[in-house]
Amino acid sequence: MKSKFLISALFCFIAANIFAAPKIASVTGAWSNTATWGGAAAPVSGGGDDIEVNSGITVTMDAAYSTTGTLTLNGTGTIEMAGYNLTSGTLSAAGAAVINNGGASATLTVGSANTYSSYTGTLTNSITLVKNGNAGITLSGSSSYTGTTTISDGIIYVGASVAVSTNSPLGNASSAIVLGDANTTTNGSSPHLLIDGAYTFARPITISSRATTGWYYIGGNTDNNATFSGLITYSHDFSITQVATTGGRALTISGGITTGAAGTIICYFGNIGDINVTTTAISNGVGTAKIGKEAAGTTTFSVANTYTGQTFIQGGTLKAGVANSAFGSSSWMWLNNTAGVVLDITGYNTSIGS
Repeated sequence: MKSKFLISALFCFIAANIFAAPKIASVTGAWSNTATWGGAAAPVSGGGDDIEVNSGITVTMDAAYSTTGTLTLNGTGTIEMAGYNLTSGTLSAAGAAVINNGGASATLTVGSANTYSSYTGTLTNSITLVKNGNAGITLSGSSSYTGTTTISDGIIYVGASVAVSTNSPLGNASSAIVLGDANTTTNGSSPHLLIDGAYTFARPITISSRATTGWYYIGGNTDNNATFSGLITYSHDFSITQVATTGGRALTISGGITTGAAGTIICYFGNIGDINVTTTAISNGVGTAKIGKEAAGTTTFSVANTYTGQTFIQGGTLKAGVANSAFGSSSWMWLNNTAGVVLDITGYNTSIGS
């Protein structure tokens, strides 16, 4: 009898936590006001509540709040952070939702639920955005937030073009988008930044020096012409990727690639589809840039590069698109003795170190 009682109690506990109804904001008001939540108890920070804000409703925070559950803004639902930090397991919206911070600079952290989500709304004013958790989020709204954007773990899919100091899915600023922070090291994370369409990403990108058992990636996620036109500064080995492309479409890297830390650091091209490096050279920067080609796709260097580290091909094709210095005139070349590995210099005189 005692064991049956314990099993029954355990089932009730699990059911109460797994199948608990979301907290729904149906009246405009303060976060802590029960009336805001239709007379139900307000969500308490540190739990796992799923939160919904109905269209046309504004909820104003009056303390920092954190949940491992979902945060869903319906229609034109709005959260006013009012200077308080907000953390949620996921962030979702399919309409013109708004998360605004009219107070002192505050941080919005999303992703710890490790579940994919999409947010079409906007983030406005003094917000710092942090992506954590190993799943992805698509951001596509015309946001005007002015703080930094850091990908600690998982993927940000960019669902529109990102210009410098112009409203975009990653706010309105000129600062670099940063991949990696202290938690990247602690959690062995894999930060990704992927363009999810025929878009141009003009903001600079910084791959931090944070060590991780995961991996750093940027790239193109669709069969479209997409471009990274801002400077890519890397202080840790990382990969540039591109899914399969057709019809001559490619990912273009035109803003330059350079190292931001001492030592020899590898930039891998791990592309299945095509990648073109144009306009601005791959350079050594603070350290020494080393270039690796992996996967079956073709990467074309159509600019006179100045890096001096080794160039090695482990998979696919590395192609010259300019004479003499496509691969850095002082760089030495190594090709893996594997089927499918190609160094293509057709039509161009090419110089390499050795």
